[in-house]
Amino acid sequence: MRKIDVGIGTITFLAFSPDGSQLAIAGDRGVAIGSWPELLRQQSPFAIRSSPERVAQIAWHPDSYTFAVAMLDSAVQIWNRRLRRPRELMDLEGQEGCMLSVAFSPDGLELAMGGGWLARGTALVVDTYKWRPLRHFEAGDQIGSILYVRQHVLATGSADKSIAVYDFSKREETAGTYMLASPVQSLDMQNGGQRLAVAAGNQVQLLPITDEGALLPPSRLECRGHKYVVKAIDYSPDGRLLASTGEDGTLRFWNADTAAAVASLDLGIGKLRAVAFAPDGLTALAGGDAGTIAIVDVDY
Repeated sequence: MRKIDVGIGTITFLAFSPDGSQLAIAGDRGVAIGSWPELLRQQSPFAIRSSPERVAQIAWHPDSYTFAVAMLDSAVQIWNRRLRRPRELMDLEGQEGCMLSVAFSPDGLELAMGGGWLARGTALVVDTYKWRPLRHFEAGDQIGSILYVRQHVLATGSADKSIAVYDFSKREETAGTYMLASPVQSLDMQNGGQRLAVAAGNQVQLLPITDEGALLPPSRLECRGHKYVVKAIDYSPDGRLLASTGEDGTLRFWNADTAAAVASLDLGIGKLRAVAFAPDGLTALAGGDAGTIAIVDVDY
C-alpha cells in the first residue's frame, strides 16, 4: 500500500477521466488533478486549484477534457483539465441550496446536478450546449448522489432515505421510488451489468434494475460488514467487484454478483469518504479526513 498527501484538506471525491489518463480529486480546500500513470509511478505531483468553498463532487465529461464541480456555495463550476474555470452555473431556475452531486449523461449532452437545503432537495438537468435548464425534480431532503444509469434514465439518492429513478425517454417523465432505512450516501451503476449499488447506513444494497430503469427491490443483495456509515462505493471497470469505504476507516471489496465479502483493509488514515478503481481495475484508491490517498493493489 502506498500513501500520498494531496494537500487539499479532507478528500471528498475521487474520479478518473473516461480515458483513464487523469485523476481528479475533490476536497475541502479545492481540486487536485494529476496524470494517473505518472502518479502511480510517483513521477508527477498534483496540480492544485484552491477554493474557499468545499468541493463536494466531481464528474468528468465523456470528452475527458472538461469536468463539472459541485460546490457547497450553491454553484456548479465547469473546469478543464488545465484547472481553468470557463463557466459557473448558479441561480438557474430550479437550482437551489448547496450543490452536492453532478453527473454527465453518457452522450455528454446533459448535465444533472443535485443538492438543496435541509428538508428540501432539488435536482436539475441542463443541456451542455447553452447550459439551459431542461428538467427539474424535487425530493424531501438534500440530494447527495445523482447518476445516469442509462442514456435517458436518471437516478437520485436523497437524505430522506429515498431513491428516485426518472425515465426521460417517455413523453411523461415517470419516477419510481424506493425507500431505505437510512439516508443515501452514494450510488454507482455496474458497468455492463444490471445492478445499481446504493450506500445507505452501514451497508450497501445491490438492486437489480431493468432497461427502463425500474428497480426490483425483492431481488436485492446486501453487503454487510461496515461498522459505521458507508460513504462511497465504486464498481470495478469489469463489473466483477464493488469497493466501499466509510467512517470505520476500512476499504472493503465485495463480489458484485453475490455480495459476498472478498477483503477488508484498515488503511490507518481515519474516516474514509471517497473510493475509486483505477482504469485497469488492478488498483483501488481511497481517501478521507486525513487528506491522504491510499493506493491499494487489488487481488481478484
